[in-house]
Amino acid sequence: MMNFMKMIFFYFLFYLLSLTIAFPQVNFHRTTDQSNTTLEYNCFYVPVQNIIKQKYAEKISYSQRNFDEIISLCLTESLSKWNIQPNPFDQKLTFDDLRKENITSEQLYTWSASIDLIEQYEEYLMSNQLLLSMSNHVFYNCTSPRFGELCQYEFIYLSSPNSTLNEIIFEFYELKFEITSLTCYEHLKCDRGSKSLCLDWTEICDGIADCIGNYIDEDFCWKIQINECEADEYRCPDGQCISKQRDYISNMYSCLDPRNIHSTTEILGDLSIDLPIIYIQDVRCPRNGIYHRKYHTNPCDSSRQALFHKFMLEDKSNTLSNICHLTFYCARFVKEKTWSKICQDICDRDKCTSIINQTCPQLIVAPAAPIASTHIYAAYKKEHKFNPFLRFDIPQYICYNTTLCQHFRFNDIPSTLIDEKTCFRIEDVARDYFEASRSKTTVEMLRLSLPYYLDHCDPIVFNDTNICNSVLMFRCPNSSKCISIYRVCNGYMDCFDGADELQCSIINGTCSPIESYALFKCPLANRCISLSLYGDNQCNCPSTETYFCEDEPYTLCDWDNFNRCDQFAYQSYIRTHISFPTICDGFQELHLININGTFHSDESQCQYWKCNNIYTRCNGFWNCFDGSDEIGCNQSPLMNCSSNHHLCIQPVTFQLMCLPLEKANDGDIDCLGATDEPTKCRLNTYEKDDRNFYCDSIMDNARCVNINYICSSSTSANCLYGNKTIFCNQSNHLQTSNYCSYANHSNSSYLVKYFCSRSNDENKAELVHFSVGRTTTNEEQETIEPSSIRTKTFDYNFECHRGYPLRLWLDTNRTSSEIICLCPLNFYGVYCQFQNERISAILQFETYLDSLRSIFSIIISVIDDTEQRLIHSSKQITYSYFKHCSMKFNFYLTYSTRPKYANRMYSIHIDVYNKLTFEYRGGLFIPIKFPFLPVYRIANIIKIPQNNRLDMVKCSKDQSCVHGQCMKYAENTANNRMFCHCHPGWTGKDCSIAYNCKCSPDSLCAGIEATTGRSICICPLNRWGLRCFLRNNICYENGSSVCLNNGQCVLTDDNLISEKKFFCLCQKGFSGDRCEINDAKIILSFDENILLTESILLHFIEIRPNTPIRNGSTFQSIPLYHKQIIIRWSHRFHIVFGEFSDKTYYLIHIDKDYNRSRIITKLIRPSDRCYDARQYLNETILNSPLIHRIKYYHVPCQYQISCFYDRDHFCLCNDFSSQRIANCFEFNSDNVHNCFKLNNCQNNGQCLQDNIHCPQTFRCVCPKCFYGSLCQFQSSLFDMSFDGIIGSHIQVNQFLYDQPLIIQITLAVIILMVLIGFLNGILSLLTFQSKQTRLVGCGYYLLGSTMTTFFTSFMLALKFTILLTIQMSIIRNRTFVNIQCYSLDYLLQVGLNTDRWLNACVAIERAFNVIKGIDFNKAKSKQIAKYAISFILLMTITSTIYDPIYRQIVDDESNEEQKRVWCIVSYSSQLLSINQSIQIFHFFVPYFINVISSFLIIILSTKRRRLVTLYSQSYQVVLYEQLQRHRYLLIAPLVLVILSIPRIILSFVAGCMKSDSSPWLYLIGYLISFVPPMLTFVIFVLPSKLYKEEFRTTVSNIRKTIQLRIFRISTNN
Repeated sequence: MMNFMKMIFFYFLFYLLSLTIAFPQVNFHRTTDQSNTTLEYNCFYVPVQNIIKQKYAEKISYSQRNFDEIISLCLTESLSKWNIQPNPFDQKLTFDDLRKENITSEQLYTWSASIDLIEQYEEYLMSNQLLLSMSNHVFYNCTSPRFGELCQYEFIYLSSPNSTLNEIIFEFYELKFEITSLTCYEHLKCDRGSKSLCLDWTEICDGIADCIGNYIDEDFCWKIQINECEADEYRCPDGQCISKQRDYISNMYSCLDPRNIHSTTEILGDLSIDLPIIYIQDVRCPRNGIYHRKYHTNPCDSSRQALFHKFMLEDKSNTLSNICHLTFYCARFVKEKTWSKICQDICDRDKCTSIINQTCPQLIVAPAAPIASTHIYAAYKKEHKFNPFLRFDIPQYICYNTTLCQHFRFNDIPSTLIDEKTCFRIEDVARDYFEASRSKTTVEMLRLSLPYYLDHCDPIVFNDTNICNSVLMFRCPNSSKCISIYRVCNGYMDCFDGADELQCSIINGTCSPIESYALFKCPLANRCISLSLYGDNQCNCPSTETYFCEDEPYTLCDWDNFNRCDQFAYQSYIRTHISFPTICDGFQELHLININGTFHSDESQCQYWKCNNIYTRCNGFWNCFDGSDEIGCNQSPLMNCSSNHHLCIQPVTFQLMCLPLEKANDGDIDCLGATDEPTKCRLNTYEKDDRNFYCDSIMDNARCVNINYICSSSTSANCLYGNKTIFCNQSNHLQTSNYCSYANHSNSSYLVKYFCSRSNDENKAELVHFSVGRTTTNEEQETIEPSSIRTKTFDYNFECHRGYPLRLWLDTNRTSSEIICLCPLNFYGVYCQFQNERISAILQFETYLDSLRSIFSIIISVIDDTEQRLIHSSKQITYSYFKHCSMKFNFYLTYSTRPKYANRMYSIHIDVYNKLTFEYRGGLFIPIKFPFLPVYRIANIIKIPQNNRLDMVKCSKDQSCVHGQCMKYAENTANNRMFCHCHPGWTGKDCSIAYNCKCSPDSLCAGIEATTGRSICICPLNRWGLRCFLRNNICYENGSSVCLNNGQCVLTDDNLISEKKFFCLCQKGFSGDRCEINDAKIILSFDENILLTESILLHFIEIRPNTPIRNGSTFQSIPLYHKQIIIRWSHRFHIVFGEFSDKTYYLIHIDKDYNRSRIITKLIRPSDRCYDARQYLNETILNSPLIHRIKYYHVPCQYQISCFYDRDHFCLCNDFSSQRIANCFEFNSDNVHNCFKLNNCQNNGQCLQDNIHCPQTFRCVCPKCFYGSLCQFQSSLFDMSFDGIIGSHIQVNQFLYDQPLIIQITLAVIILMVLIGFLNGILSLLTFQSKQTRLVGCGYYLLGSTMTTFFTSFMLALKFTILLTIQMSIIRNRTFVNIQCYSLDYLLQVGLNTDRWLNACVAIERAFNVIKGIDFNKAKSKQIAKYAISFILLMTITSTIYDPIYRQIVDDESNEEQKRVWCIVSYSSQLLSINQSIQIFHFFVPYFINVISSFLIIILSTKRRRLVTLYSQSYQVVLYEQLQRHRYLLIAPLVLVILSIPRIILSFVAGCMKSDSSPWLYLIGYLISFVPPMLTFVIFVLPSKLYKEEFRTTVSNIRKTIQLRIFRISTNN
């Protein structure tokens, strides 16, 4: 009965949970971290990226939204001060209860249990022996709207119960609240002269002293001023260095003080949300302009500024009484409409003046705090007249410490002394300010503007010799003061005499006094400016002649969102960028270009241009001066004109008429307003002009007017020869100020409709982008409505600043509660009122091309320099190149104490693991150079270490790794610094401190955090959670993967924080969120007359409306013997053309309609080739500047070609009307994208990738004597390999009879050579087993050579067989492939070298035999032979023992259709030279020994014979006799020499093998080297009578033995 009731209870529980499903799912993180040392616990993790994209995609550019950041909102103060009563109301279930009812951890997750509790429950379920200590753990089933481990929390703001947690928090941050208190940085004790004011983190090291007396906020900041950046780094305005990005915009957005961001809202594109994220909170806003510089608060927050000034004014000076202060405050600083009741009472009937006169001193210092530079104050005369109802009053005096302003130019003016400060009249100190601000000055404006005049009075003066001698400092003349060179020419005087701003002109082409690395040169404006002003959205280098700003170039624009480009940069593009669509269009856009003293524009020398083209046709403007581009475009309802006629108004009768085309632009005005003569009113400048109606009147000097004002009284009455009244009467517009105001009215006259329907030149688009017509796509474009700004809609009087408020219930009756704040990581405190010390990280990752499809777990940790090497905090990132290629990961890292330890050095340590195999890739190191900064920005591009390049080293003397491995940091990130990579369960500087790993058994423990004691766990793909106990069921639906078409499902993060819980890594050819989309497929085949190269680069051009084109590319290798290739492309495109590696181009496809999954089949013929423009244009034109050359681009199309290119453009030739015209887009044919040292090319091959940002494919350009898809093979001299010669000819997944002819022939030759080799070995073995053949050393050498024959023949057969099976993908076992790679080529080389040396030893002994004659010692010869053979074996084995060490297996994925593995050897340049020397030694020394021994035998034997015969015979006769006598001794060395000659000739004459497409010559040379070992019997045995006789004897004995055995067998039978 009890079990039945329990079942009923749980069914009722599940029913209740289903009823509350509308309430948002709320899973707390880090709920078990509540301890005295824990700084954050009970956290919400809120992903930013998807919400930003969904709600604000139309407002922000690609570079701004392509980041990943998770907001962490946590409690930072203990809840122990509140007495939270036990919860008796909500259901309490133990783990044992849940287990018995088969409740899964997945169900607990959906029921809003905390992640820690869910993992504990899963651990409890996984335990073989149920943990008694965990069985009583409790899960509270909370009743909506309460949540939390004890159901103690409730949302204050909940717009909809159907909202997710992320939506609830984002909606809260869209609300607007009134700020009533400041956030403060409390870790520096700073006296600001007011008890209500505190220090902000942005004010530390900002170059302005804020702390009175000790200036502690600027301590150590000189280190940043002299900080030098590396060549691959970008120097931010504040002096910190970040990794240099691919574009300037990314550099700026990665700095703490971006140059072109003026307010919080601009950072993310005017968003109506104030999120506590890096791009908004961690910003020092620029302070450009007199009234926008040197705030005392974070200048990005205007409400904070106002509050700061309010506190500043309300604070009472010690020199004033309370009543004086209050009265003065009410009188001077409070407007009537904001007066409080007390101010109204005090100042009633002008009582203020009386009170001030009675209670205040003569000079009143207000506010109490300094208004600038810690010592500059404002002072007022008490008798000064004021009117509080009209405006804020201005001070009469500025008081400051004259010792800090000793060079101030007004110090000789009469002054007043007060509180050890000298006071001057404000009009004497800053006359310009005083005169310009009489009617609008406030204390706030005073604070913002006075520093401009008193910059040199700042107490922060660098005068240390060591500092000032730095190349990054500028010394003020006649002074010991020095400033950063980046403050020179920035518009503000830092030197007392303004010397830093006086020498900013360009003199002799250079900037003085410092050069270009600190200054930006503006040649047209003839001035230099500080780099800090470059790209700041302010025009600092205006050019009145060219109408654009040199310091705001269009290269700063985001090309993916060009229309949101800054106005100055946008104009820069229009005025300086030569654009094909607007060339010779009848309107001048470009500024004049001086070429050899002659000025050119886009409208000069247009005689070869076709003005009637796709860009001008029917656009409403007469781009052709005769209007031919508008003929027949829009038939007017007023009158039908035949073709080649224009509709116009007769100038005398004002009647409609049709004007023949030939009369347009003939110099005679035939139409009213000279509409047929557009040059009459069209200006030859870039200014837009709306005066397009020509007043043909002598009295009015033939001027042009705006048609809208033709009938107004202000227009001259003599326009239209005095017929203006008649014209306006017929138009019904007499004395009308706007002629076209009633153009659409039904009663409007034909004159109004005609003139007002014509396009005004002012409306002509200045910028036109490339097009082939109206492009379309079969994909629906998602329309995203921008979010509206929410206002405060509920009662909320508790301030959490940037935190998120929750209600904390203290009792179950809901009668007692408190508001608590969940703080982001950049704040802490009860109200999130304190600014946290932190590391603000913006990381981007790059991977080598051999790891594009790998999945990595990357752990970024803050460590210290103690022996414990504590991990203060960490961040784990799951990274996949195809998902996160250009993604920036933004996150905070914090310290384990507040404040951090001042006596410790901190750094960033990065560990990289392969997530699939847990293989350790390596570590990286980032130093924290300036630990005194409260917010330290790290913006680095991290290069994931290359596979198989783990830098394990021997530990140094002062370092040991007890339970780990000594390693060097990768990529020289730490100047050869070493570290200990600890085994799981160990930590510390030397891996000697044990810890209890709490990760799941199938995960990897990678460390432990210092404060929480949490293990850092790397989860396998099928697990998630902080400790990896939770199963991944998200990647599966009904037992199948959610990723289609063999895509791989990967969890976005190990905590399921992101909105998108997973992503799919798609196989090539598929795309989409679930790999559900078939990508466009292009099937290319080639005409037999086209000379193919090893690869082709395909360029895909996407045409986007009103936006520059987007160019994507992909490399595709062309395998040998393949008649077609298949390319898949997942992005939009409208034009495709191919580029072979020999720089020949072929047009493949043009289509203005895009279909994502279409299949394009194309046979490339010679007629598709796009030739260089030099084929059609002469050298004079080709060598001319682009502004001149581009006007001839229509000429090549007259040769009936389809396309052509030059160094700047790629052009299509199309039929347009009756003419052939060009349509060109920008394309740099010489542009190459190198792989930024992330290539997989071997032997110093140059890696070229298809895209600079996110390359998908690459190819290698090999240096001389190297070849292969990865430059993995060498053909230099004697170092060729079988793999390199024929490996690429072996076809993958093809049967043997389908292999190319060269493979089949090679197989036959190998079989024949091996058979001959074994036969030769058997015959030689029969010969040299006889003791008679081994009476001298030669027998032993030849016996050894026989053994090498067997060995070499076997290894050759084995090598070819394994190479064939591996490249045919028959053998795929990685271990076997590795073993054969390390051994076969090395053993083959040992066998060949040993055989050469044994043959050389034979030649040497025979030569000695001839030399010694009868004195030859046979016994000694045998003894020497035994030692010599041992030495030869030892020498050949050890001399090339390095070969296996430098061999490795390389995966070649350059061709997706034929993935291969290669066994390659990679030598350094020095070792390569040594290797070549050793190979030459092993070849040539035995060769020359054979040659020399042959000559010695003949020469010495001939000489001795002549001596015996007393020179009675001629030399020739004796020589012939000796040749006949010793021919058996000469045959062997001569044959060996002859067999070596082809190899020598091939090596020196044929040179290097540059490609694997023509391998025959090199194959022959390679195989010839194996012939000598297989001819031992032929060249040594057959010529020798002794050896031949012993062979016959042996064979005869074997025959007799066989016959005897046969006889015995037959007898027995």
